[in-house]
Amino acid sequence: MDLSDIFEDINFNEYQAATLYAAMKESPTVLDKVDRAIALYSASEIDNNGLYALLLEHVIKYNSQKLLNKHKERISNGEFTVTCVADGNNCVAYTCGLSLTDKYELISRQRVGPKAIGYIVNDVAEQMKDGFIDGQFFYIKHMQINRKPYRARIVRCLDVPRVIREYALALGNKEYIEKPPQVIYQIQIADKNNKLPGEAGYDEEWTYELFAD
Repeated sequence: MDLSDIFEDINFNEYQAATLYAAMKESPTVLDKVDRAIALYSASEIDNNGLYALLLEHVIKYNSQKLLNKHKERISNGEFTVTCVADGNNCVAYTCGLSLTDKYELISRQRVGPKAIGYIVNDVAEQMKDGFIDGQFFYIKHMQINRKPYRARIVRCLDVPRVIREYALALGNKEYIEKPPQVIYQIQIADKNNKLPGEAGYDEEWTYELFAD
């Protein structure tokens, strides 16, 4: 039985298979571990789910390392990155690398998809490079609600270590940057009616406050 047959048996899709092949090609250690996992499966010592879990672990580690290398390269070139992470029905997006030049990082957690929240965080980050004050409003480029520019606002987080810890941000990982930032701003984005927190008619369930005690 070759690997393609095994992948089909355990419902390992084409992307996962291609990633695993790449990981095996680059790392003899991964190749050895995959061989041992296949041996266990062939001997019926683990079932389909067990083999799937073992192989998927290598796929996740390989992709995570590729992402880390990409981030490190961009940050070393004086750029910043925006990472989006699914969080249930919500998404968290945050920057990494801004604090090396602009002395702060950004984060937002909202009920929007990863593509949208990533775009918003990146757009606000670029606009802030022209100067800003705490509590400043921003119009998100190329986004509208009811034909009006989509709105956002920045608010300084009060407890930076807690934000980093609770959201497991790369900001606390020395592989990205040597020292965690002293300042993080939360980006609040408008609700479906383009209302921001504190404004009349704002949907209180739309956003999450990361800066509250």
